[in-house]
Amino acid sequence: MEAIEAEPQWIVVATGACGTQSGLLAGAKVLGASHRVLGVTVSRRVPECEDRIIRLATEAARLVGQPISLRREDVMVRDGFIGPGYGIPSSEGVEAIRLLARTEGVFLDPTYTGKAMAGLIEEIRSGRIGKRETVVFVHTGGEPALFAHPKILC
Repeated sequence: MEAIEAEPQWIVVATGACGTQSGLLAGAKVLGASHRVLGVTVSRRVPECEDRIIRLATEAARLVGQPISLRREDVMVRDGFIGPGYGIPSSEGVEAIRLLARTEGVFLDPTYTGKAMAGLIEEIRSGRIGKRETVVFVHTGGEPALFAHPKILC
């Protein structure tokens, strides 16, 4: 398999407990990377996510001997995709799950990645992420949750 020579402008991830986004942001800051890390919250309000991400990322970097400083404006979290609640499929998330399954053969879950992909789709549709920008979507797993909702893929 060959490597793709592309520099992403965005890394997009579902944000629940905020650990994944914190690690990605800490790594980007330590390495001086130019890409932006966008989290789509699936369980918490944005201010709580921002506080947690700043704390976790700062502590993670400190633990590896690379202290960083983060401000709220360094943390990007979008809301509006939780739907009826954590762990409950949302209509936008189900639409995103079906779209990716049909067009890419990629299965997302209704708790995390389906909602995060719905957020990414909205970011692109709104123009906040350009159609020509390179985006890495972090698929954090969770496909077994589809078995609890078999009608999603019908």
